Amino acid sequence: MIRKAFFHREVPMGEDVADAIENIIARDRFSLPMAIMKETVAFELMKLANTDDDGNVIKMSAHSKRYAQIDLRNTLQTSSVFQTGYEKYEQRSGNSVVPVTDFLFRYVYTDDTRDSLDAMTETEITQSLPKRPSYPRNAAGEAEKHPIPGYAYRTDDDGNPILKCGEVAGIVVYPPKAIQSRLLAAWLGRRANVALGQLDHFTESVSLVRPAAKEILAENSKVMRKSLLKSLPKPRE
Repeated sequence: MIRKAFFHREVPMGEDVADAIENIIARDRFSLPMAIMKETVAFELMKLANTDDDGNVIKMSAHSKRYAQIDLRNTLQTSSVFQTGYEKYEQRSGNSVVPVTDFLFRYVYTDDTRDSLDAMTETEITQSLPKRPSYPRNAAGEAEKHPIPGYAYRTDDDGNPILKCGEVAGIVVYPPKAIQSRLLAAWLGRRANVALGQLDHFTESVSLVRPAAKEILAENSKVMRKSLLKSLPKPRE
């Protein structure tokens, strides 16, 4: 089925987000890696939404632009379209994409210091990868009633910012075979752990129904584990 241009629709699709990411990178004067905030993607989507079939950009007032971008930013924040979009871009381009939190944009990355991506510490890597909302603990170790907001910063004993939980605020795009990136290696390692956990759960579920299949599934699980671990890039010493 042919996808209608965003100009003819009200809500963006994953393919639109992939187009936006592609356009942003194509215009950049530097080479990858590159970090892109959701706000930047929303701004590019706004331009795509106002480009007709002949490539003409429909003029908008500053007021309309501002509210259109806010609306698109909210859509990216409250739906799965951003994740769908960067995954489609990853498949389409062959580049690697790592979703990152607000921490990376605040404390690690700017266009003028892209080399900082290769010099990230373990703490910076941990703080830059997405974290699910969690519940703070009181002095007795009991969970409080309300979860910490999406971007909740605390400080450690040395006064350094610590992100207790954080939603996806953007992405880092790496070129193929970017094995020197410890951030990319950490993200792939997390994905591998999730995949292995799902495989173990599937193996256990099938074995409950068909006990005779348990040994075969367990062996396949071992082979897949080895393949995943071999495929992961090794962090630099």
